[in-house]
Amino acid sequence: MKVGIEIHQRLNTGKLFCRCPSHSAGIVKGEIKRRLHAVKSEMGEKDIAAVREELKSANFVYSVYDNSCLVETDEEPPHDADVAALEVAVAVARHMRMAIADEIFFMRKIVIDGSNTSGFQRSGLVGLGGHLDCKGGKVGIQALFVEEESAGILEEKGSARFSLDRLGVPLIEIATAPDIKDGEHAREVAESIGMMLRMTGMAARGIGTIRQDMNISVDGGVRCEIKGVQELDDIPLIVNREVLRQERLIELIRKIPAEEKPKNPEEPDYVDLTELFKSGKGFIPKAIGNGARVIGILLPGLKGMLGFELYENRRYGTELADYARTFGFGGMIHGDEDFEKYGVDKNAVEKELKAGLRSSYAILIGDFDEKMRLAFQSVVERAYMKKIPSETRKPLKNGESQFMRPMPTGARMYPETDVEPIIVTEDLIRESEKYAPRNPEDVLRELEGQTNKDLAPQLLRSPHLGAYNRAVGMGVDAKVAAVTFVSSLKTISREGIPVDRIDDERLIEVLQQYAHNRITKKAIEELIRELCKNPKAGIDVIIKEKGLGRITGAALKKIIEEEGGDAQKILAKYRLRIEAEELMQLIGKK
Repeated sequence: MKVGIEIHQRLNTGKLFCRCPSHSAGIVKGEIKRRLHAVKSEMGEKDIAAVREELKSANFVYSVYDNSCLVETDEEPPHDADVAALEVAVAVARHMRMAIADEIFFMRKIVIDGSNTSGFQRSGLVGLGGHLDCKGGKVGIQALFVEEESAGILEEKGSARFSLDRLGVPLIEIATAPDIKDGEHAREVAESIGMMLRMTGMAARGIGTIRQDMNISVDGGVRCEIKGVQELDDIPLIVNREVLRQERLIELIRKIPAEEKPKNPEEPDYVDLTELFKSGKGFIPKAIGNGARVIGILLPGLKGMLGFELYENRRYGTELADYARTFGFGGMIHGDEDFEKYGVDKNAVEKELKAGLRSSYAILIGDFDEKMRLAFQSVVERAYMKKIPSETRKPLKNGESQFMRPMPTGARMYPETDVEPIIVTEDLIRESEKYAPRNPEDVLRELEGQTNKDLAPQLLRSPHLGAYNRAVGMGVDAKVAAVTFVSSLKTISREGIPVDRIDDERLIEVLQQYAHNRITKKAIEELIRELCKNPKAGIDVIIKEKGLGRITGAALKKIIEEEGGDAQKILAKYRLRIEAEELMQLIGKK
């Protein structure tokens, strides 16, 4: 078994090739439409993954957000690369003892799945050949890149819709050598790299801001990439299931009779089974009523093989169905299934298909058009493969994965002609030192001194650690800041309020309101709630409209007199506006 990881961490700087902020307030300004196609690389070849995406003939719609400009819409050339992002990348590369490039050249990686309006992603190599020390064993670091984040997908059905709010946000990509020993070691490596990136103080926070791509192969198998793993706890099971999938496929491939493969897989004999399924049950009769057709093709020599189990809930038939799904089909019916759930006579279906004793078959439901023909061709090609295909796969629940596209090749790369090479000067290296990752153990001891032994470990692992440090540096009480970032935000999120709608700088502004005695500790949480609901609202306006301003000094003394010094009554009436400590102190003095 060989395992390597690619870590992608979004940075909390401005966008990479324009001066737009990385964070959006969620305001949509309009939309644009694009259709993308594959082009040849500098070597005159087309990338297999790009060609496959082009076959889908998708139209893409992009929502333009408040933090987007003409660079994201591909109507303006890129500006100079963001200096802070380059400095963070250099600092991380030096920390891992990598050889830093003398010049950073940006390349274009052809990507036409809709995730970029231009049809390519810009990526620059920063360092090569470092290593990381882990308890499970030393792991080599092959390369470190700084590159653009993709557009966020909003919906996949029909014309795929994407958002431009995150497009162009800088990413650091770190690729390890295939030195990882097992699933648990892979988890440790991912966690160690994630912690190191947080220790720069510039790692972005929120769901999807750090992703792991798992590269896995076995002896006799091939490198497959499980792309976009987000939860560390999923990594061991994903590794184990991909190893098992490849081992079982190697076992199955020996049994596939290549000589029985259809002579013309690009044009198999299509059989219309619509009439047989009309009187069935479930979703199929309804689909037929809406104009869909049920089409089947024969798969000679594969009787019993499509039901071959790779691991729990995944069979060879599921592998073939995944290929059809990439063309927009919800799934595929095959000859090793129980047809009772469809309410259809299996014998009648096999008679119509002229299926012999050794034959299986595949059935798709939808418009009988070019997309269906391409889906069937893809299924046939995959069904008779005599080797495991190298492919990019999507992680599912319970450690499962499914086919997304073939593994990209070097043919997708060509030089970026709109961005000048960046010379890595002594000044750039010296400036990068402010982002050098600190030792987590040293940071933990500091945090314990500032807060306590319960809050400190939570802060260390928090994506808000950088914001906490900035807030404390501005004079905010350390314990109040810690409770806000590790406890209050969690409480608000559990209420279903989207806390990611406001960035760390706005949260620091809220804490400064407390530090300047304008609000109480209890009002901090309420003010954040209101900002999450309306990110563009002014903090002063919310404090005034919601009556959150702190009552202190003479005004508080007056309330004490009016309420006869009844602390319980006063706190019940002015819970968010009076600090209990100040109230009790004044009552005590009186």
